[in-house]
This record gives sequence, C-alpha cells and structure tokens, in this order.
Amino acid sequence: MKRLLKFYDKKLYFYYMISTYHINEKELTAEFLKNIKAHFKNKALTLTISEEIDTTNYLLASAANKKHLKKASSDLQKGKGKEFTVAELKKFADSK
Repeated sequence: MKRLLKFYDKKLYFYYMISTYHINEKELTAEFLKNIKAHFKNKALTLTISEEIDTTNYLLASAANKKHLKKASSDLQKGKGKEFTVAELKKFADSK
C-alpha cells in the first residue's frame, strides 16, 4: 500500500510517502532491499518489521467466534449461502 500525503504551510510543501509491504521471510532478499533503496533514494528511512497475525487462529481463539464460524462454514457446505454482486452487497451493507 502506498499513500502520498501532502503537507502545506505557506512556505513548506513536501511529500511524505508510506509504503507497506506484506512479504514472506524468503522474499526478504538483497534484490528486495536494493529495490527499496532505489525507491527511497537519498531519504532517511524508518523500517519496522513485524509478524503477520494469523487471522484464522485469531478468530478461532474466542469460543463464540469459533462456534459461529463453524456453523457458517457448515451452512455454506450444505448450500445455505447466498451469492451477492458487489452492488447488492453494498446496498445490503448500507441498509444496516
């Protein structure tokens, strides 16, 4: 994800870029770092490395969530799901 923020103050105008990379440890290569260096040439950088959260385990950690997700999964396997187009889903979400 790249986000370009503009800051303006009568005499101060600059761009502040934030890039977020979601990669596997094996993808953290010299070539990857070389590309980051080229992208942010001559800039001071702050690098923060963190582990990604396993969302499945996170959601299953709660007994209530686990029960709900297992029932929903079972219902889908039994054909009890409903298909939505993106427009229908937006309309449904906006009505709530």
